[in-house]
Amino acid sequence: MITITTHKEGFMLQRPGTPKMFLSYSDALTLSQAVDRMYHIEDVKTKLEEINESEITEDDIDKICDEYERRLEDDDSWNFMLRDVISEFKKTSKCNNTVK
Repeated sequence: MITITTHKEGFMLQRPGTPKMFLSYSDALTLSQAVDRMYHIEDVKTKLEEINESEITEDDIDKICDEYERRLEDDDSWNFMLRDVISEFKKTSKCNNTVK
């Protein structure tokens, strides 16, 4: 298990029995983007398998993934969902506060 603590310029990471490692916010963002990309590529490959599309090259997969990520950036539905979650939380919180 890795212990992660915030630092004013990034994160300090440490596994038991190992020295601490510093990761800047910029490096953390790059790492996060690389992990996202890995999952997006897997999404594309899974969908290609589902539709029996086998003659797609790795270069084609990269291009499809680029467009997929561009459309994800344009998709604002998460924003509406988050508003709903906050609204529901506030309603529930008010109910819980009144019951006390």
